[in-house]
Amino acid sequence: MKPARRLFVLLICIMLLLAACKEQALPISPATAVAQTMAAAQGTFVAPEGPLSIETAVALTIQAASAGNPAIQTEPVQGKAPANVETPLSKPSDGISADQKHIILWEPDGTSNLMGQLKPLADSQGLTLAINPALKPEAITPNTVLVVAAAPAEALVTLANAAPGTKFLSVKGEVPNAPSNVFIYKPELSDKAGNHEQNAFVAGYLFGLITPDYRAGVISQAGTDAGKKTEGGFKVGEQYYCGICNSRNAPVTFYPKSAQVSSPTNQAEWKAAADALLGEGVTSVFVQPEVSSAALIDYLRSKGVLIIGVEGQTGLGTGEGFVATIASGESSLTLEETLRALLSNEQPAIPSSGELTLINVNRDYLSEGKQAYFEVVRRDLVSGLIKPLPFEP
Repeated sequence: MKPARRLFVLLICIMLLLAACKEQALPISPATAVAQTMAAAQGTFVAPEGPLSIETAVALTIQAASAGNPAIQTEPVQGKAPANVETPLSKPSDGISADQKHIILWEPDGTSNLMGQLKPLADSQGLTLAINPALKPEAITPNTVLVVAAAPAEALVTLANAAPGTKFLSVKGEVPNAPSNVFIYKPELSDKAGNHEQNAFVAGYLFGLITPDYRAGVISQAGTDAGKKTEGGFKVGEQYYCGICNSRNAPVTFYPKSAQVSSPTNQAEWKAAADALLGEGVTSVFVQPEVSSAALIDYLRSKGVLIIGVEGQTGLGTGEGFVATIASGESSLTLEETLRALLSNEQPAIPSSGELTLINVNRDYLSEGKQAYFEVVRRDLVSGLIKPLPFEP
């Protein structure tokens, strides 16, 4: 019986051995095997359940090992970021960090060629300069001290309204309906003042703004197209401000009044024209440059009449009786000087275009507040939004 008993025990051992071998033969992924082996050596990691890639297994194992060794630095595994990881805030503009005071050059088409002028200025002011061809409101921060814009007027107005605390300088000319934080600089300015109807419109509007009872008048050249435009533009300009422009005190009538002169050298003729206006109670007069003379201007001033003229016009001056002169608008400031004024929180004395700029302004008659009020109308005029001549069917 001994051999039989031994055979029975041997069979049982074989069966137990086979069962043990079967249990150990269960499949295991290479990644899990690597992770278990490396982590077991460190004693810091328990392999996750379920399948995982070899890259993830190795990364997790190294991460577990580095927990006990600060000298080991690991890079994050590429892939989808966990849901609780915050993405960094975007920078205000290319090359600028959020805590740097900076100037942004906004040039959508990249043709402004202003980088060479702006960079030395920014460096001298301790500011960073960056170019942004597609500037968005979120790129403007409290540290954006100035945006120099070579962008279309409509886009500039939209962005300036979205960032009212930031100054914008347009180098592309007029910006209709510009917000108060938009300034305009035009590198190439005209060497002539506006045309006859525009000059007369400006004078008429200003006289409507400052003359009691709207008692203003114009002396134009008889029988000429320029004279007709001067008379029409002056009338539209004053009525643009005051509507029907009717006086409330005697003589009660409607303004503006007009008179014509053929020759500025004919004293009897120009004196008759001036007296006709004075007889209508006129206290402010615009004289068309072609018929102006020192004698005519002096005569009007001797009667207490206020004068607005055009740069280069005969008889103009400064002081009592002279309100302002309509000039070509050539800026005495370079772009650099203009930028320095803006960065110093000063109001740069720059025209909005090469037309219809006021010089020799007498603030006794035309205050800064009234000038600002007029500037809104002037911009609309030179941009074509306001037509200076009467409608003709």
